[in-house]
Amino acid sequence: MVKKIFVALVAFIFLLSACNTQTGPAVPTSYETASVRVTINDNISYAPLLIAKEEGYFEDYGLNVEFVTFDKASEAVALLLTGQIDIYAGTLNAGFLNAIAQEPNIKAVADRGHIATDDLCTYQAILIRKDLYENGAVTGPEAMAGKILAAKSSGIHAYLLDTYLRYGGLTFADIQVNDLPDNVIVDAFDAKTIDGMVATEPTLSFILGSGTAVTLAETQSVIGSLQTGVIAFGKDILQDRPEVGARFLAAYLKGVQQYNEGKTDRNLAILHEQTSEEMETLNNSCWPAIRTDGTIDFAGVQGYQQWAIGSGELDQLVTEEQFYDPKLLLEAQKLIQP
Repeated sequence: MVKKIFVALVAFIFLLSACNTQTGPAVPTSYETASVRVTINDNISYAPLLIAKEEGYFEDYGLNVEFVTFDKASEAVALLLTGQIDIYAGTLNAGFLNAIAQEPNIKAVADRGHIATDDLCTYQAILIRKDLYENGAVTGPEAMAGKILAAKSSGIHAYLLDTYLRYGGLTFADIQVNDLPDNVIVDAFDAKTIDGMVATEPTLSFILGSGTAVTLAETQSVIGSLQTGVIAFGKDILQDRPEVGARFLAAYLKGVQQYNEGKTDRNLAILHEQTSEEMETLNNSCWPAIRTDGTIDFAGVQGYQQWAIGSGELDQLVTEEQFYDPKLLLEAQKLIQP
């Protein structure tokens, strides 16, 4: 009888081991602790990083992650170039592309947000004052001459506006652009001191909800695909600590997976706490698309850099090989599903 019990126990352990081998552990059990410094902002596009931090995914992979806040993308790029941060989590802009052209040991390694032609929700758009649209004064790009818009005069805002205006035979020089803080936009629409704006979530939903403006054109309908945000590594990670980079991306991808579950109670609670956005705003906003596997489609970079060359913002075109290195992303995927 004892022998039978022993054989049955061994068989059970063997079956349990076989099941574990098939599915693989969620996270390997031990890593040497490593520290990394990462740029961060309180925008909802940083949600996967905030989720990964809050849920302990970085700790699971032995990482001590320090978030470094910044006001302007140019500041974050400078920190990466000088080695003061290890990881750039930021927007696609000419400064970043110029940095890549200047320093071969800086590479984009993962998607941090993109706009696709088949997007069902609108993350970024050109808005126009409601009365101008309803009375027929402005319903297309040809009527934009002389209008005053709240937007940035460079970067993706300018790319979107300039492309839209050209459909109507105008150029960026035919409009007036003012870079206004979000908290005065509604008053500016009410006072009719601006005619429109380029809005990104959650400001986009807030302005539309105020009833002062309507959507004139969505980014995806004007310029198609666009890589709005990236995760990028500098030399310290790419060359000196690639295994740390793979672990960081594994934790980040777990954050992306949870993020892509949508507006769950848990995700909403984390973003409400970490970004200080109201629950209603988070629920009403379009959250940016981020690929679950973290890959980047370089076509979403090409259009912007072609425009940036023509506008004088970019010094030279960068190739896909200069821009993007997917090797550590592949290693990260293996860590998640060994």
